[in-house]
Amino acid sequence: MQVDRMTANKPHSNKEAAVQRVSRLENLITKLEIDHKSAQSYRNDEVVADCLDKAKRSQQAAMDALLANDLKATWHSSTVAWLYFSLGRKILDGNTIEHLLGESTYLELSGVHRDQLNEVERDFAALEKLILRLRGAAMESKKAR
Repeated sequence: MQVDRMTANKPHSNKEAAVQRVSRLENLITKLEIDHKSAQSYRNDEVVADCLDKAKRSQQAAMDALLANDLKATWHSSTVAWLYFSLGRKILDGNTIEHLLGESTYLELSGVHRDQLNEVERDFAALEKLILRLRGAAMESKKAR
């Protein structure tokens, strides 16, 4: 399994690493936005557009936190942005492959019912709480050493 540089070694106290992380993520989101616009000639995917919007908002929150010298919030917001970016990229890439192969049977997520979206949002919120709890436990364990 390949470890991604965006999620490896959490340098909460290293401002230079945080700046590099935020900059790299900004470039990735911009590239996804360009690719999404070019793909609209054959497929306008609402889920990718939503992922882009949320990734950009989280990225902005990371930038704001970085400007405020809050590296922990920078890390958190950039990780959320990374998750949205990653999902959007994978969906767009899958749709592009289907288009190039001529299948035109795109991954249909845009017709999802509001109840299902609420359920997914609850699941993500629960996962985020679990991650924060595990992070806290890891920090406590680290302090105990």
